[in-house]
Amino acid sequence: MKRLSLVTACLATLSACAGEDAATLGAGPPQSGTRGVLQSGAQDIAEFRSLVAGGQVPAPEVIDATGFFAEHALDLPPARCGHAVCANPLLAVAPRFDNTNWTMAFVSLSTAVDPTTRPRADTHLVVVLEQRAATAVQAREVGDTLAAALSGLRERDRVSLIAMAEHAQVVAEAVRPQDAAALVPRGLGATPAVGLYEGLATASALIADTRDFVGQTRVLLITSGQATAGITAPAQIVATGEALVRRGVAFSVVGVGRDYLNALPRALGEMGAGTYAYAQNIADLRDILTAEFETSLAPLATGYRLEVRPAPGYTVGRIYGARRAKVEGGAAVLEVPALFVGSRMGSRDVAGGRRGGGGGLFVELVADPAMGRARGRNAPAFTVLSSYLESDTGERVRDTGEVLNPLAAGEVPETMWPVFSDMSRAKVFVMLNMYLALRGVTQFYEVGDCARATGLVNMMTRANDTWLRRFPDPDLQGDDVLLQRLGDNVSQRCRAVRPVEPLTFSGGCFGI
Repeated sequence: MKRLSLVTACLATLSACAGEDAATLGAGPPQSGTRGVLQSGAQDIAEFRSLVAGGQVPAPEVIDATGFFAEHALDLPPARCGHAVCANPLLAVAPRFDNTNWTMAFVSLSTAVDPTTRPRADTHLVVVLEQRAATAVQAREVGDTLAAALSGLRERDRVSLIAMAEHAQVVAEAVRPQDAAALVPRGLGATPAVGLYEGLATASALIADTRDFVGQTRVLLITSGQATAGITAPAQIVATGEALVRRGVAFSVVGVGRDYLNALPRALGEMGAGTYAYAQNIADLRDILTAEFETSLAPLATGYRLEVRPAPGYTVGRIYGARRAKVEGGAAVLEVPALFVGSRMGSRDVAGGRRGGGGGLFVELVADPAMGRARGRNAPAFTVLSSYLESDTGERVRDTGEVLNPLAAGEVPETMWPVFSDMSRAKVFVMLNMYLALRGVTQFYEVGDCARATGLVNMMTRANDTWLRRFPDPDLQGDDVLLQRLGDNVSQRCRAVRPVEPLTFSGGCFGI
């Protein structure tokens, strides 16, 4: 199951259309010298798919926006901004299911930097291994799998191992990969408690003690997400991880265990130049670690700030996908400590779980029709502003761009078919529609509203069929199949319930 992508971002991009926040890593396949700089964090929705396949209706929080978007391949415009990171804005205006206006901005990040042209830096890999995390599989199997993956690193690389249970213990410090492989702990911790904060703090201190290492430093955390010993406050644990990232340390998180809790791993994974993945079994863990160790990273930028500022006549609505995104001064703002670009060193095909890395920033623009009548058509809808320090040159880069709306603010397309600023890249908005439908079904089911859960499946299926007849796409067709299976699971639990189509549900996007 594919979890890593070729281009990674240390922290985040953001997204929107019904209330959530966001963060960044990911990458699509290179096209015309362009690579996507997308969402860090989850790179698929394997857990959600597994539950649906097993006949269950997952809780709403199980479907991760970042992971869902990462499963989709998207075409990006050529990265011709002349800098390390380019911001690519798009706009969609469509009728909602109740025929009111839906206006959505989308911003993707891309780069023309080709990491394969850069020499691979020697790497100091610091592995923080939770010894009691292997509750879904045998602890020895987890250790054996990690040891085998470490043996694939280069002779010049160095590995440090930290065993984490109630307390953290340095098992190996900056040793050769083959030596580290022999030292990987195979047993469980003496107690069920987990000192996650102490594990990360120990990694930070160890990295500070090995500053003479010349190359790149990366942290890999293997965890159940439990934090039950020592400092357990989530904010302090995440701050410790973020401090590492701000020092230029790449950070990946792999979750394991039947008692897995995703909140802390997801928060940590979404800040790192790496990935956040949950290993469902040993084979899955093997794939994740192999892909992780085959990925080489190069820095693109530090101190990245992205703003989506609505034009007069619009305000910021809901935001999805970027958990660290916020509304500040009337704009959607995302601040990212560092961005990296990565490339796979191996030739193994890992395309089983995701095709592209389709993350980005969606920002709902709530239109004021009165302003639309005053300003008319072809007026600006939003402005994108980005600033960052370019890693290669040390140059402070500031870019800005404006997107026009061919319709007046609040105007619904006369044909009742969406209007896009670039029809060739319209797929991204349908992808968002699919996500909102899946999440909406689980939300209705969770509160016991079977009628609207099944009704949402019905009305979204019609919209999907209409789009896919005109624009067939394997990603979106796969989403439609997933929605149908989820609907079947709901129906099995809600027999004899008459569907009610929630045309005005708060998470709704556009109908066609």
